[in-house]
Amino acid sequence: MRLTEYPYNSIRELENYLTNTYQKYIILQEKGKEIYRCFILSFHKEFNMGIGLAVSCISISPKVLIFDDKNIFIGFDSVVFCISIQNLKVNILNIDGIFFDIYLLDNQKICIIHELGAIITDKNFTRENSVSTDIISDWKIDKINKLIILTELDSDKIISLNYD
Repeated sequence: MRLTEYPYNSIRELENYLTNTYQKYIILQEKGKEIYRCFILSFHKEFNMGIGLAVSCISISPKVLIFDDKNIFIGFDSVVFCISIQNLKVNILNIDGIFFDIYLLDNQKICIIHELGAIITDKNFTRENSVSTDIISDWKIDKINKLIILTELDSDKIISLNYD
């Protein structure tokens, strides 16, 4: 698997490239957003499959998490996508604020960090726990105490979310 930035920000050119390069492909984008950057997630050797990402957020690059060799989680803008590798079935989770990061926790749950908090979900996007706050400036996963720790931007207030 390889994530690379595509040199053009045109969906049409991205689709032409994917059509000519891969046996199977899909293009992901948040509806109604202007596109500033495009990325290609390549699974050429494994599946002859490409995933195009049409991204509107300039400052934060997409993040990819492979779960159980069957599902790929991709987060960018204000969405997280779960794609079944075998049949390209797509599930979408809209989140509050801009997507920052995604982690696989020790308990096999997915942690999504975004501008205004954190979400813990299973692989089917069933929300199991979440916390909302003002804009965060930092975050970390405390594996010993099984906590997601968020720091608010202006107040340096610490918010934690248990994931056990």
